[in-house]
Amino acid sequence: MTKQILKIITSVCFTIFLHSSAFAQHPTVGPGSCGLGQTNCHATDNEWWKNDDHKVTVQSMYDALPQYEKMAELAGVGAKNLFKGNQMCMKCHGTIVSGQEAKEVDNGVSCESCHGPGGDYKDPHSEGDPSLGDKRPGYVKGLQLGMLELANLDKRADACVSCHYINDEKLLRAGHPSGNTFNYIKGIRQVSQHWDKPAGGPDTDKGPFDKAMQKRGPIPTVAVAKSEQTVVYQQAPRTPPPPPTISVDPFFPLTARGSITLEPFPVVPDTASYDIILMVVKQRLELLYSKIGR
Repeated sequence: MTKQILKIITSVCFTIFLHSSAFAQHPTVGPGSCGLGQTNCHATDNEWWKNDDHKVTVQSMYDALPQYEKMAELAGVGAKNLFKGNQMCMKCHGTIVSGQEAKEVDNGVSCESCHGPGGDYKDPHSEGDPSLGDKRPGYVKGLQLGMLELANLDKRADACVSCHYINDEKLLRAGHPSGNTFNYIKGIRQVSQHWDKPAGGPDTDKGPFDKAMQKRGPIPTVAVAKSEQTVVYQQAPRTPPPPPTISVDPFFPLTARGSITLEPFPVVPDTASYDIILMVVKQRLELLYSKIGR
């Protein structure tokens, strides 16, 4: 093995370590703990998130369930594990709450997916006068307790690349997009809507993203696997749970004054478990509330 190959492997591993080490050391708490439905410094940010594509990354998988089930099978994850927090898919497609890794993930890509697991920095990171910027005591503490330094353009690009650039042969053979057409600048402009000021200047420099991709390594050329097998998402039969109590979620107030249009209801196999059916209904209600609350 040449020194060049060793250098590439080391660089790739180090990039992955930088993004994942914080998640290994600190707990996640979920989007409901960082301002959702609350009157605090992040309430405005979460109003943006409720209408952003990152929020519905789990729902979009339910909307095309057969396609994602087949991909999960071909990638070796297994259709029944598609939404499990302790499997590969939800590392990028959802927010895994600590202590619930073995359960199916409810929330899409949210605050902690980019800012780092907030269980330890959630309270201390707000300490100090905001005018001090990155010298504020709470900011310094936060970086030591799992918060990612997204003001650093290289570290921000590393975080984006970790999910928007795929060079895992197993995933590519299963038909997963590589992300080679991902528009980093367009993405930054979109997420900047929840910052204090619009993206511009250094923020819109693609250089850090290109460098992060180079560190991760090239996208291999592979043949996409084909499967004639019909994949059905199902679990072992068990006693049906009691009917859920459905109430209006305070995070999504009903304020619609006119008609709304919803996408077709996702197709759910007849053999799907009660958990999956309830999950689809829950996701559908959240979609309804989000449209009504706009």
